[in-house]
Amino acid sequence: MKSIKTNKKGISNIVASVFLIALTVIAVSLLSATISKTINLSPQMSCLDLKLNPPVQIEKACLDSTLTTRLFLKAKSSSDIGSLEVITNNARYLIGEGCGICKLPKEGETKLYPLSEQASLVSIKINDCIIETKPVTSC
Repeated sequence: MKSIKTNKKGISNIVASVFLIALTVIAVSLLSATISKTINLSPQMSCLDLKLNPPVQIEKACLDSTLTTRLFLKAKSSSDIGSLEVITNNARYLIGEGCGICKLPKEGETKLYPLSEQASLVSIKINDCIIETKPVTSC
């Protein structure tokens, strides 16, 4: 009887190919996990959502005796907006991340932000969406 010879080289090529595919899948998985932790993938609220349920509102905007605009912001919810922009007639102010002394108020808290100008209107903007505008009154 003749014995059947097997091609052991062919088997080792298949094993090597499976091993390389598994290694590639593992590397891609690790890379995507690292990138997703680095990049904030949380969905942003739409402009309509921000206007209907604003996380921060202007409680009062007034001009004091020293002609400084005093802005009172109140946080309505514990949303992770990071920062917002205050827009007046002639200036823009960043409140939140990137500003050491001007932190956003916590939920239910009202905070005073003195602005270094005389303004007649004050707006707050989150994610390129103006969510509220109020006239400045006298204090």
